[in-house]
Amino acid sequence: MKKFFCTICVLAVFACMVLSISSCKKAEVLKDECGCFLDIDDAVNNAKKNNQNILLLITSRGDDYISQQFIDDVLMSEDFANSIAKNYSVCHFDFSQYSYEKTVPADDASKEELERVEHYASLMQAGYQFAMLLDCQYTPAVYLLTKEGYVISDVDYDDEILFTEEFSSLLSEYDDVAAHYNQLAEATKKGTNIEKARAIDALCKETPEQYRTLLIELTKTIPELDKNNETGLCSKYIVDAAESKAIELYSKGDIAGAVQSYISACENKFIEPSEKQECYYMAAYLLASTGSDDYQVILSYLNSALAACPDGDKVQYINSAIEYYKQQEEERVKQAQDAQNPQSE
Repeated sequence: MKKFFCTICVLAVFACMVLSISSCKKAEVLKDECGCFLDIDDAVNNAKKNNQNILLLITSRGDDYISQQFIDDVLMSEDFANSIAKNYSVCHFDFSQYSYEKTVPADDASKEELERVEHYASLMQAGYQFAMLLDCQYTPAVYLLTKEGYVISDVDYDDEILFTEEFSSLLSEYDDVAAHYNQLAEATKKGTNIEKARAIDALCKETPEQYRTLLIELTKTIPELDKNNETGLCSKYIVDAAESKAIELYSKGDIAGAVQSYISACENKFIEPSEKQECYYMAAYLLASTGSDDYQVILSYLNSALAACPDGDKVQYINSAIEYYKQQEEERVKQAQDAQNPQSE
């Protein structure tokens, strides 16, 4: 399952971000000089309250001239406050030396000032983690999100945009896409459990792969909604849920728990043979990647993977791995025997 190793860092960030945010509820809602929220959670809460989409802006003020121009000419303008900021719930992450300096308290800072600086630093860190989830590669970057925080689309910002009116016109080009995506998101909350499961799957399919991480908490409810697998979707999302749990546990150093999440998925009656093979293979691969010398356990997972789907795509790799770990086990046994019965010179 290549997907695990392609996304483990991103999803580990997601797990850590969720934990850090949920364990530290902020009493104060902070906004920047542009009037934008500094916390994506605050932007989501405001968006839900006002039934608005979220406009997420990522800049590096002063560190790149386009970001500085965007902030000066668009975000700081009165037109922005009177138009865009009233139509969207705007969140702004600025990763720059200018912002970093706000995380350093003055030598004579009061207790309240220290708490505020610490709060700001935690928001900046959470914002950076969120930007990593989006795989943000440049600044300024603009994203359009639903009120729930699902990514509708990135916005193709042009550095020739120098006025709020031009920026507003650019955003209007995404109105149809946003309306369609919001309909899909709303459908996940309506109807029977089966209808909700199908709607979540439809939403996931419409979401670009790089942004599906933000749907994890939603997609892993599909097996709960569709307890009899009427949709035929359960297997895929059982594996996705197992992977999500494995990555969360792996990020905490709980290797045994991460491996067990895959093994438990294999025990589900709705899992398809090919995906069952993937899970057993990942359990073996994950255990081996940590340097474990429990070759018998690794071999048991590989043999289970082979038995789950004898004509699966990974059979060649599984057979090669079985031969390798058989040799490793034989060598380990031989070394143990030699250690117990040293030959006399």
